[in-house]
Amino acid sequence: MTRLRSLKPGDYHCFLYEGESEANAFALSFIRQGLDKREKIIYFAADHSRDTLIQSLRQIGVDVDSAMTVGQLQVERSEADSCEKLARDMVLAGPDPVPFGDMPHSAYTSLRIAIDDTARLKQAGEESLGATAAIDRLEAMVSEKCLMVFMYGLDQLSPDALFRVLATYPTLIIGDDIYENSLFRDPVISGREGMKTLKAEHLLDLLKDHRKLKDAIRKGGQALRASEDNYLSIFESAANLIAIVDKKGRIVDCNGKIKEVLGYEKEEVIGTSIAALFHPDHLHRALEILKEVVKEGSSYNKQYQMVRKDGSPAYVSVNSTPLKNEKGRIARVVSVVEDITERKRVEEALFESERRFRQLVEILPDAILTLADGRIIFANSAAYSLFGIGHPRDLIGRRMEEFLDASGAEAVRGSFEAIEQNGKTGRPARVITGRSDGSAVIIEWTGMALNQKDGGGILFVGRDVTEREAAEKLVRESEERYRIAVEHSNDGVAIVRGENYIYVNRRLAEMFGYRSADDVVGKSISATIHPDDRKRVISINHRRQRGEKVPDRYEFKGMHRDGSIIFIEVSATPVVYMGEAGSLVYLRDITARKEMEDKLRMIARIFP
Repeated sequence: MTRLRSLKPGDYHCFLYEGESEANAFALSFIRQGLDKREKIIYFAADHSRDTLIQSLRQIGVDVDSAMTVGQLQVERSEADSCEKLARDMVLAGPDPVPFGDMPHSAYTSLRIAIDDTARLKQAGEESLGATAAIDRLEAMVSEKCLMVFMYGLDQLSPDALFRVLATYPTLIIGDDIYENSLFRDPVISGREGMKTLKAEHLLDLLKDHRKLKDAIRKGGQALRASEDNYLSIFESAANLIAIVDKKGRIVDCNGKIKEVLGYEKEEVIGTSIAALFHPDHLHRALEILKEVVKEGSSYNKQYQMVRKDGSPAYVSVNSTPLKNEKGRIARVVSVVEDITERKRVEEALFESERRFRQLVEILPDAILTLADGRIIFANSAAYSLFGIGHPRDLIGRRMEEFLDASGAEAVRGSFEAIEQNGKTGRPARVITGRSDGSAVIIEWTGMALNQKDGGGILFVGRDVTEREAAEKLVRESEERYRIAVEHSNDGVAIVRGENYIYVNRRLAEMFGYRSADDVVGKSISATIHPDDRKRVISINHRRQRGEKVPDRYEFKGMHRDGSIIFIEVSATPVVYMGEAGSLVYLRDITARKEMEDKLRMIARIFP
């Protein structure tokens, strides 16, 4: 019976046994543990079991004679007046009772007493237990250094007598289990009304089946949440501050959470008014709600600002519920106080973040729309400007398709389908939108789902690309004009990076005998330079790309693909092409001019 070690002095308990062997086993464990703890032990055994008990103690190695000689152990026969005798012989004044007065109690840590009360109860009748006087007598015999256990044989008691036993003791010991007796000690159960609910003749079967007993006690505890033990357990272990306030606003009780929430010890606030705990701006509302709870009998949940002991603010959510007395009248109010200071801080930070976000959204040049069920529920300033609308009533609540032509509406519906399937659009939807002033703008819309799992709305971002597309069109037209001019130029045009051709026009390819520009791109410029001028031309090219000063225009001998020599006039300038230094080169075939100049010089020599 190792669990018996958990029994502490300061209370009285009931041990229910079946048969002499179980009573004897309990007594051996009870006495042995007391001897080990240097406690004074008094055991009132049943008439037939005293000698058997002493013999059993000797068999397990207990020096019974020495313990009894020094007075540490007393084994008496249980008689009808054993309790009265014990009460007379105990000094009840003060916290340290001294039994029998013949031993100095300072030698022992405490006193433990066990009384087999079965015979007395059978003689005195069940009415001798459960009465207020009997319970008062038991409590008077117990002090903070006294442990008392009363023993009863289940097979020797009538159901009614057993019921009275169960209604008397706060703790039941059955076998090796110890139960807090919140079920049978309840005044409703132990009274005559309770007898109608719980049949006394069923108690023996219930107690013999420990599993059923545990279940009954569990169910009893659930039905008796108002019992003191359960109340205190729930009250003190609650996650929130719980306070009981009377009708005048005085704090009757509270749990230890007040230290965590407001910084006070509970002893500092019990008996004081709630006025000292609330911020002045919130006190009047708190008192009005208290009156309303008492008057209407309804529960209210409100948020207040309270003041901590150090003066700092505490934001709380208070759920106030009326508490009725035994006459069914509202006498007090129970308030569950949740500290929401951190939540308020987060909410304020979120509000500030949303305010900054809204400011950011308002200054964005792109149109921002939020849609729910296909209708616009939010639009920023850029959206109003984009649609040419000046008042929210002309935009909010309407569908995007109402502002689009047939092709634009179809494109937006495609975006809705993409968002439904993928959570976002793919490529932007290009839409032409007519404005209220008759003008048209080109908008690229992209969208994404908001809180898609929760069935949230859709965010659309629209960018006015009207000017960009106009500029791109001008660029394309300019590029096309330049391309035509270059491709149809009588001069060869090339872009050189390093020593390689990156781009050449058709004329340059023809100039050096190649069929197409593709046959030249990627080749080294040395393939088109005669060996006599190759080193000079490559040097000029490198120096130009390094930013050094070189001639803008010069001539060199070129190499035709068939090996013949052609004369080239070069006009070049440094450029940056695709992020890297290079040269834009114009090449003109001056072979015919060179031949003419040679002929003129020859004629000049012949005809000076």
